[in-house]
Amino acid sequence: MALDDNGEGWTEDDKITAKKYIKDLMEMEHPLAFKLAADRELKGFTESLNQKEEEELIKEDRPLDAQVLRTEDSSADLSPTLDMSFTNITSSPKQLARAVSLYDHFLKLDSKSTVAAAAHRSLGMIYFRTQELVKAAEHFKHAVQLAPASDNAQAHFFLGLLNEIDTLKARYHFQMAAKEGFRESFANLGYIELNVFNELKKAKEWFALGAELGVPECVVGLFDVAFRGKDWERAKSIISRAEKQGVGKMLYDARKDNVEKVQEITSFDTIVGEQHAEEADDNNIQKRRSRWDL
Repeated sequence: MALDDNGEGWTEDDKITAKKYIKDLMEMEHPLAFKLAADRELKGFTESLNQKEEEELIKEDRPLDAQVLRTEDSSADLSPTLDMSFTNITSSPKQLARAVSLYDHFLKLDSKSTVAAAAHRSLGMIYFRTQELVKAAEHFKHAVQLAPASDNAQAHFFLGLLNEIDTLKARYHFQMAAKEGFRESFANLGYIELNVFNELKKAKEWFALGAELGVPECVVGLFDVAFRGKDWERAKSIISRAEKQGVGKMLYDARKDNVEKVQEITSFDTIVGEQHAEEADDNNIQKRRSRWDL
């Protein structure tokens, strides 16, 4: 796209022309022009925030995969703005306020299309980020009403999180997200089945699917199912698999006492088994000797 800063093959004249066309369309109240402008502001805000977090993580010498989207600096970002221009992208945090205003304006012009569903998803994410959870839920609900689940896995997932108290609703939304392959939903589904409905078999199925997709929390979930069912050998096997897959430390840190208990039980069983085997061998030798002695 010509307006992207890193877009290749676009000259400065192309960018100026593109901005002019978008500005003209906004003056004509064309809905998609406002949606495009809002997306651009939100993208700019997210990129600047991620860059800031990476710089902080590097300074603190922490791994980049540990980064978490911070909300403390964005809680005051949504002050109303009447600025609907497209000429310049503002700097964070004003980008978030502009994105909200532009999405709201777009929805006044187009409230029922699948594009409107995308706008509601973006607004839901913004309000979820700033901890305005009632507004977030409203926008995610609108999104799933306007577009099929295949386009709304993320919205269903966040509705699952937002319906934590209503576990039946939460399970439904997580299932809808999981059916579309949304990786983060599998662990949540597994733990709802395990801890709320005590359905070990269903929990195991969801955790197994998530583990196949490489979700480390699902490996922990499989261990929890085995531990709850007192299937010590399976729990021991999961510990071994977790170590091979590079998530052994995570499992140990998350379930230290239970992992050590499994290791203690299975180690004791191994010793007892070896003793029984030795006793059986001794008995066989004695029997053979008695036959020969006779």
